[in-house]
Amino acid sequence: MPESVIRVIKVLTKNKRGEPIDDARVEAVNAATGATVALSPKPGGIYGAKLPVGNYRITAGKTGYLEKPTDVELSEASPEITEVNIEMEEEAVVKKGIKVFVINRKKEPIPDAKVEAVKADTKEAVALSAKPDGVYEAELPVGKYKVAATKNGYKGNSTEVKLSDASPDATDAKIELEEEAMPGLPEVEALLQELTKNEHSIEPKIDPTEALQGIGLFTVVNFIMAGKGEFNGGGAKKTDVLGILKLFYGLQDKSLVNKIVVGDAQGLWTAMEKNGLPNLALSLDAMQGDLDFMYREAKRQFNLGTNNTVLGNTQFPSVFKRYVELGSDPLLSIDIKKAKESELFDKEKLEKAYDLLRDLKETIIEIVRSLSKYGTSATIRVNKAWGDFLGKAIIVLGEVAKQRVSDDQDEKNTWSVVAALTDQNRESIIPYVALGEHGAKLLEYAMEIYDESKDTIANFDPESLEALFQKGDPKDQWTTKIRTAARFVKRYPLPTWG
Repeated sequence: MPESVIRVIKVLTKNKRGEPIDDARVEAVNAATGATVALSPKPGGIYGAKLPVGNYRITAGKTGYLEKPTDVELSEASPEITEVNIEMEEEAVVKKGIKVFVINRKKEPIPDAKVEAVKADTKEAVALSAKPDGVYEAELPVGKYKVAATKNGYKGNSTEVKLSDASPDATDAKIELEEEAMPGLPEVEALLQELTKNEHSIEPKIDPTEALQGIGLFTVVNFIMAGKGEFNGGGAKKTDVLGILKLFYGLQDKSLVNKIVVGDAQGLWTAMEKNGLPNLALSLDAMQGDLDFMYREAKRQFNLGTNNTVLGNTQFPSVFKRYVELGSDPLLSIDIKKAKESELFDKEKLEKAYDLLRDLKETIIEIVRSLSKYGTSATIRVNKAWGDFLGKAIIVLGEVAKQRVSDDQDEKNTWSVVAALTDQNRESIIPYVALGEHGAKLLEYAMEIYDESKDTIANFDPESLEALFQKGDPKDQWTTKIRTAARFVKRYPLPTWG
């Protein structure tokens, strides 16, 4: 049998930029026999083999490139070396985001872990970038991945993630790591396990009763400061609150004629008697002794007011103002569920919304701890007594505002009446009113949110945040309630509080 005639084929692979492509799979398939020969790679994107003469289909392929077939005829007349140039086209790579939350068994985030995603088909590994709060992110080509997380002191764990063209721009995954026992140190391990119990926590315990009394004091003392004035009667100087003493005595001696103009003075007095103005004046006389105590507590708990006999809680104003800033952020108005479902919504903006909710939850916890630490059941009596007095006084003042005669509608407002009775301008009163009403609501919301989430207080993953802040009808969600109250407080800041 005559020997087969052999020729050398030399394939040069390049991309569209003329750059050589190494590590490709280049094969020659004999058209007559179907025999396949893998060409040997050489540096510079060169692949070669010795082949018997015949017709061949040369295929070049590599991950990330479209397979490129080329037909070649090798004959006895062919040169000893036949060169074939193959230009390979890069595939359009579709990438999707992945966001991995690494947590411990208490659902607390684990920072500084090593998180890698390994593609199932190519075994290519990509390290995910660490973000705050145990979050790790990357942009990956679509495909199946094994995502693994490791950290010293924890047992490694992994999860499977599939990214497809239909996947959202950011796919969330969660990996829970279990703390490793300390080999050879069971006594130390037992100690660490004991320290995880709530009674050993380094965080202060929350006392709901004292926190609620703190909210009560915050409410009444702001209204007292809003309408604080002086009244000279019976040879003694007294503190007037919301102008009740001046109103009571002024209606009788007609000293308010030029200050509060009404159409029917006698009719107003009759209405005042019916609404309990005389009893309010008597109560205010009797409660004068409470005021110094309340001013001290306002300073001690909230750094409110000018009392200098106690140390003020100087941290509270800054934490509260942070609460107001977060609560009035426009990002809080995002409907997270709808945003996740929409392909058009800016995913970076959605991530910022989650970050805002994390900050908001941390701030709420700090607010509640401060209320619990500084609040005291010693204010129960004064909170009840003054809450009752202020509620009734505002009804009386509202009636005066209705009957007041003025071309300026702003003058026919409860707080304009208070300003006239206490010789203040309305603008200096309103910030206290905003704090006493809407600021107190923010504190109440903080307590209710804490109560709802106290069993999952350390959970800051997106699912937990969404379930806490945006549960149910949008108008009843915490994000809606907080934003409404915070915008009022922000609109009327108290410049002297800090």
